[in-house]
Amino acid sequence: MYVPLMPVLLWFPFEVKILKREHFNKWYDLGPYYLALTVVSIPVQMILTLIYIAITYTLTDQPMEADRIIWFYIVCILTVLVAESFGLLVGSVFSIVNALFLGTVIKIPMMLLATYGFGSGAESIPGWIRISMYFSYLRYSVEGLMSTMLKNRSIIPCPEQEEWCIYTDVTFFLKSMGMENAVLWIDITALLVFYLFFKVVGFYLLKQRLSPNRLTRSIHAMLKLVKSKLN
Repeated sequence: MYVPLMPVLLWFPFEVKILKREHFNKWYDLGPYYLALTVVSIPVQMILTLIYIAITYTLTDQPMEADRIIWFYIVCILTVLVAESFGLLVGSVFSIVNALFLGTVIKIPMMLLATYGFGSGAESIPGWIRISMYFSYLRYSVEGLMSTMLKNRSIIPCPEQEEWCIYTDVTFFLKSMGMENAVLWIDITALLVFYLFFKVVGFYLLKQRLSPNRLTRSIHAMLKLVKSKLN
């Protein structure tokens, strides 16, 4: 999540300043620029993600099964692309300092919601938190990764030096984590929806920054007025 996010928060607000000047000179339209920015980043992220899972998947001694590795890679690359698109969304609106602050701060509740309720029954989770979980794409990432690694898996042998291992049965582990009913294709679909949503909203906000409509100009005027009053 943070590896693709932080560089975008650092360079894209600066890129927007250049984009505003070149767009004002009518060198190119925003649509082709945004599409090129999206397409160019995908191969880079795919290669970096492949290196990452080659290390983590092997060192954690996961089953060397082709279908598990492929689905594990798909969930990871979708998580990376969603994080990057979220960084573009934030960077298209705020300066470097504000983007770094807001981008990292907003990620904290996403991480908490992604792991909330682990080790306790689902009935103990308050309703409003349960609803909030659906707005954390990291929740779907965690569910997807646990499904690819643990579902339909044989009993894990207990090391000889241990007298008793509680989580040799991965089905029991998933149940204790509250994710025994997780469905992989739902998690992947949710990540794709988040990716498209962040991309579309980021494009709209970037367009409004270059060519603001009446509503956007009114909001900017109100914010400037409030800022002047506070000062």
